[in-house]
Amino acid sequence: MNLRENKWKTVEQICSGLPMSVMTRVFGEFRNSPQSILEFYNRIGGAKSISDSLECSCVVLRVLVFYKHYDDALGLIKELMIKKGVLPLELLGGLMDSRDVGCRNDAVFDTLVRACTQIRLTDGGYEVIKKLRAHGYMVSIHAMNNFLDHLSKLDDNRRFWTMYKDMVSCGYIENVYTYNVVIHALCNENLITYGTMINGFCRVGKFETAVEVYDELINTKKNPNLVIYNSIVDGLCKEASLDAAKAMVDALKETCVYDVVTFNTLLNGYCINGEVEKAFRLFCNMRKGGVLMNRVSYNIMIKMMCKCGLIQHAKEILSMMIKEGICPDGVTYTTMITSANKISSLDEVLKLHDYMVLQGIIPDRDTYKAVVSPHLVNSMVTPCENQSTSVHACALRF
Repeated sequence: MNLRENKWKTVEQICSGLPMSVMTRVFGEFRNSPQSILEFYNRIGGAKSISDSLECSCVVLRVLVFYKHYDDALGLIKELMIKKGVLPLELLGGLMDSRDVGCRNDAVFDTLVRACTQIRLTDGGYEVIKKLRAHGYMVSIHAMNNFLDHLSKLDDNRRFWTMYKDMVSCGYIENVYTYNVVIHALCNENLITYGTMINGFCRVGKFETAVEVYDELINTKKNPNLVIYNSIVDGLCKEASLDAAKAMVDALKETCVYDVVTFNTLLNGYCINGEVEKAFRLFCNMRKGGVLMNRVSYNIMIKMMCKCGLIQHAKEILSMMIKEGICPDGVTYTTMITSANKISSLDEVLKLHDYMVLQGIIPDRDTYKAVVSPHLVNSMVTPCENQSTSVHACALRF
């Protein structure tokens, strides 16, 4: 009651003669009032008995962190380590022993690691993390990022990479901040590194992270290369941000920083998002605009036409492809055969297969499945002697 009514003089008189076990209990009883317990600690902390009690200090720390008074907790930890000479591992031991105070929150360990980095007790922070791991505790990814950033700024590359590998092996889920720290720690920052990371993030659908890395690259005053631009276009297409992707492609074309991959990426983006008219318009503009189209360009269009059931249009594009001197491949014909199977007779499918063979392209497993599987299913559903004979003849071709 005296504590809550701020009658500090009376409290100080009472506490001066109390044993430390009782004082620790007093701190614990006021765990629901972080402001009061901190003021109480500061008021009577001058007494040697309180000053020397690591147990009391750890109870206060747990209460402060539990109620998210992180700055106060950091200040107290720094005071303990700088002014009172408490070692990080000693403080860790006290915090682990005070778990039963009723304010169990492992964020207190994060706060300890952060304090170590702020007062440059690198070895102490490193030992704290190792000991916690040995006891089955893991500091948060935020604390790990903070410590990695600290090592990076110290140019302690050996320990940085050891720590990073340990972090990954322990199953931490890295975030954007982690990758930013890793980027800064690389001895030879270059466009290949950035390009690899951006492309990787785009491939696994983490486009926002890719943009973060891209922005980091821009902040380094380095100009992205074509590989990076193409990766961003690909990411935009996968996010269905087709207008933004087209705007970037147009800008790249204006500056003459593009290749066929740039346009193929946008073309494929239109196709997978069902923008048939835009895809066809881009395809025509590519041919007229002097873009050196390749097999991939035509395969993308053939696949889209087949997907839409426009097999005749697909055949026209195939003829156009051959006239341009671009040889179709197994993917081209397998796509055509798969589509033809849905709307054409088996004889038509076999003709397409035979033409493929005449062109010197050896059918693979996917081609075989495209030719045979649908008719095998049909023959099982509606048995027919003619069908069985046709399927058998088809199978003999392979």
